[in-house]
Amino acid sequence: MLEAIQLSKSFDGRPVLVNVSLRLKKGGHYCLMGASGSGKTTLVNLFLGLIRPDSGSIRRAPDLRMSAVFQEDRLLEQMTAAANVALVSKEPGSVIERLLLRLGIAPESLPQPVSTYSGGMKRRVALARALLSCYDVLFLDEPYKGLDAQTRALAMQIVREYTKEKTVLLITHDPAEAEGYIPLQLK
Repeated sequence: MLEAIQLSKSFDGRPVLVNVSLRLKKGGHYCLMGASGSGKTTLVNLFLGLIRPDSGSIRRAPDLRMSAVFQEDRLLEQMTAAANVALVSKEPGSVIERLLLRLGIAPESLPQPVSTYSGGMKRRVALARALLSCYDVLFLDEPYKGLDAQTRALAMQIVREYTKEKTVLLITHDPAEAEGYIPLQLK
């Protein structure tokens, strides 16, 4: 489904990834853990086509659809949460609103622009946007950062529910978040 073949990437002459090869199979839930600066986010950006490798290649199905939760929320601050999700989703507004409410966005917050939201609320909007887009592969780069333990547990449960038949690559530093995922190593 999606494969990195001998990928290498450097920034300012400093190697971040050197000859990395790995394969994500359809329906697999994978996890990358490692030290900061080990190339986890760089690998996701390469898979997404946001940056190009210095060498190596990426093989993917031509019609592969990808979605992502980045380390930054990347929301349009002047828009509501539902409007941010609707930018990438074909779901009706009622489905979008229902997921936002399940993720703990208060009903009175829904008509407000996300610029008024806390960091944790913005994170949940970013999760909803990624989950309701049309995708085959979901990249989750530190998707639960900034969430308290209870909200994080709820968000993790919802992500598992929405990604049962999907391919997922999770990047995290938290072993509890990685439970149930196939561990991958960057060498």
